[in-house]
Amino acid sequence: MKSKWLRRFAVKCAVAVVVVAALAVSLSLRPSPGLRLLCSNNEESCRSVADAYSKESGVSVAVTRMPTSQALARIESAPGEFDAWLGGPAEAYMLAEHRGLLEASRPDLSNIPSRFVDPRGYWHGVYAGVLAFCVRDESLTSWADLASLEWRGRYVLPDPLTSGTAASMLQVLAEVSGENRAKLVEFLKNLDAGALTYTMSGTSVAHLVAVGAADATVTFAPYCKFEKDQGAPVNVVYPLEGTGYEIGAVAVLTGAEPIAHDFVSFAVSDSGQRAGIVGSGQQATSLRIENNIETALAALNVEIVQPASAVSGAKREKMTEIWVDEVRRGSV
Repeated sequence: MKSKWLRRFAVKCAVAVVVVAALAVSLSLRPSPGLRLLCSNNEESCRSVADAYSKESGVSVAVTRMPTSQALARIESAPGEFDAWLGGPAEAYMLAEHRGLLEASRPDLSNIPSRFVDPRGYWHGVYAGVLAFCVRDESLTSWADLASLEWRGRYVLPDPLTSGTAASMLQVLAEVSGENRAKLVEFLKNLDAGALTYTMSGTSVAHLVAVGAADATVTFAPYCKFEKDQGAPVNVVYPLEGTGYEIGAVAVLTGAEPIAHDFVSFAVSDSGQRAGIVGSGQQATSLRIENNIETALAALNVEIVQPASAVSGAKREKMTEIWVDEVRRGSV
């Protein structure tokens, strides 16, 4: 009992350190804004795109990092605060468009398959990642394993209320359960009971596994591969029952400065996408870039049960409601 308490305490401390460090970096590096960019990808990738754009255009970019769901809420509650939004699953952008929060843009998209962009021009896919386990112990091979008693108290999860990664996880699990609501809710209750803690962002959970605060997590594979490249004893494992992938998007926000359209044009270009994926392990959506998402999916050895093209903003909202009302029962 004491050991379990200490471990939970250690995880919460580690989460706090990650959040404080990220905030300190964000504040110390923020330039005088010419373009105000809201980032829901990992901050390093957003800054890489912003820096490359600034170098090409001479326009300074102020980057603010927020988890996807938190970013969506901020855009809605404080219109005009940001000019462009970069990163986070496309279904969040579908919700934003439905709520009138996005402005259509028409950049050159000849490098990107049509299924990775909004046909009306409200959002455009610029990177991708496959949902996976990030583990220190490779005995975890399936969703069923993760929800079992053997793994209880050994993993951390991103919070479905704030994290786009977690929202993607819920939608994959709905498919794995055969869209059987009772089966899904029972599985999610077991998953919730076994979690050490939740984090606001899906990008930070891989680091908690990397530093030994937990044995496993659910995240997009590039975040785990990044930690492995830094020397951490972690590995990517794709669930045997199947998984899904995200298309990370970019968009102009309603009421943005005109320069936002120029930034989006750069972000979708090969130069912009290369800047974003350097060192991140993410796949580009551009077919002209080596190891793009189409190539990665073709090489995957598990079934894709939740293709990004089948995801919708409405389904994302429905799954979050199930999580709050039937799994957490209002306790968030």
